[in-house]
Amino acid sequence: MNVHDTLRDLVADEPPFVLRPDEAMAAGRRRRRGRAVTVVGTAAVAASVAVGTLVLAAPGTAPATVGFAGTPTAAANADSGELDNPYYAVARAHTPDGWTISKAKVDGDGFWADVDDGVHGPGRLGMFRSNGQLQLHPCSDAEFVARATSCTETMLDADTRLIVRTVSHTDPINDIQVVIVHANGYGVNVSDDNAVLPDVPDGLIVATPEQKRALGRGTVGSAEPLYSTDQLVAMAEQLDATTG
Repeated sequence: MNVHDTLRDLVADEPPFVLRPDEAMAAGRRRRRGRAVTVVGTAAVAASVAVGTLVLAAPGTAPATVGFAGTPTAAANADSGELDNPYYAVARAHTPDGWTISKAKVDGDGFWADVDDGVHGPGRLGMFRSNGQLQLHPCSDAEFVARATSCTETMLDADTRLIVRTVSHTDPINDIQVVIVHANGYGVNVSDDNAVLPDVPDGLIVATPEQKRALGRGTVGSAEPLYSTDQLVAMAEQLDATTG
C-alpha cells in the first residue's frame, strides 16, 4: 500500500460534512444548561460552537445574532399542558398561573421549554439530570459563575449540596443557575435564560452558514430571567427528589 497516495486520495475524495441539527442543538443546550458538568466531549463543544451558541458583542452594541422581543407573546402561545411529562409537571408546579410554558422538549436527561409571563417577553427554562458528572464546587469555576454577583454553596445534608448562582452578567444573554449535587456527582441542574432560541425542524440537514446563523439567533425577552432563584430552587429540589 502506498500511504502517500492513499492519504492524497482521501483528501481529494473527502465526503461532504453533514451536521445533524438535533444532535448539535442538544449538545449546545446541554453545555449551556450544564456548565457545572466537568466532562464535555470535543464533538459536543464543536457542535455547540457551530450552531447552539449565541455570538455576543461588546456592551452597548446589538449583536448580529441576537434579536430583541417586541410585544409580549403569551397570549399567542397555548400552554403545552403535558402533565404526563415529569419535567413539565415540575415546571408547572412552580410557575405562576397565567404564565405559559410552551415548546417543551425532552432530550435524554435534559428538558427545555419557552416560558412567557405575558409582560416581559419570552425566556427559556432548562432542567438537566446528571449521573455522576456534576462538579462538587462549581462556584470555583469562572465559566459557571459568569460574573454573577453571588454564587453560594449550602449543605442540605451530609451528602447533598445546593448551589445557587444568581443572574449572570453576560449581557445581553443572562441566566440563573441552580444545582443540587450529591457526593457521587449525581444531581440536577435547573436554569432560566432571558432569551429563546428557534426550534430545529425535524429532519432538517443544516449544511450552510446561513442555516447555522438562523438557528443560532436568539431573541431576548427581558433584561433578566423571569424566574426567581427561590422558584428554581423549588424545581431543583422536586426534580432531585424524583430522580431514581
